[in-house]
Amino acid sequence: MNPEIKPVDIDESKFNRLEHEVGAVKFSFPACLCGVGAVKAGKSTLMYNLITDKFNKVFEDRVILFSPSESDPIIRKLIDDDLIFAHFCNYSNETFRKVLDIIEANHKDHPQERWLIVFDDMLASMFKHNMSEEGRWLNSYISKYRHYPCEGVISLMFFSQYWKDYSVILRCNSSHVLFIGQHSQKNKKVYAEELSGCFGGDEDKFNDIWNQAKKGKFDFLTLDFNELKAYRNFEEVLYDRDTENEMKKDEEGLKGSPDVEQNSDSE
Repeated sequence: MNPEIKPVDIDESKFNRLEHEVGAVKFSFPACLCGVGAVKAGKSTLMYNLITDKFNKVFEDRVILFSPSESDPIIRKLIDDDLIFAHFCNYSNETFRKVLDIIEANHKDHPQERWLIVFDDMLASMFKHNMSEEGRWLNSYISKYRHYPCEGVISLMFFSQYWKDYSVILRCNSSHVLFIGQHSQKNKKVYAEELSGCFGGDEDKFNDIWNQAKKGKFDFLTLDFNELKAYRNFEEVLYDRDTENEMKKDEEGLKGSPDVEQNSDSE
């Protein structure tokens, strides 16, 4: 038996993927973005820019926002200026199911339209009863959001003050993680241990990239787990696994070349 694992010949268009560039970052929708940052870190400002500018060509105003911060001036502006489709101050699985039903019904007449569902500082209440039937349903949905209720139509975006608020299922299904503002050494150690897979499991590499990304007061670190890349904001590539691997191969090939060995002997 041939042990080689071969790619499956399928129609990729069935996944309904859409690539969209923001600066140096190539987003592939559907996507699941997770932002982490303390109060006054700039989460709302970043969220506003993503909704109204960076992702506007993909979703336009087809944005559903769950946020308790209705009095926040930035959230208020999104609502008052009709920049989003709907806003909910509280979260419940029942409300979320109704939102999914609306999107499914819309898809029948407008199959090309995509939707973004944003959860701003809602995670603590959403996953408060993580092991309950309600919590299990939510985790189950997050694990299949790419396909349900319509293939490739819905993307998710979360913002929270604490990484620990994200469920294991949500962390495993995140395509991009954004670290905004300042973070404690204790928390950074947790991030390095859990997310260094983006850098081949090298925690020191994670910490080095973190320091490079945080040069300015409002700079944020973007981790792309689809491409295994890291960026300072969306502009500067700080790490690219494929490029890193190619460099290592070149270095190993150079070390083993006859010219290098001959020069080494002559020295």
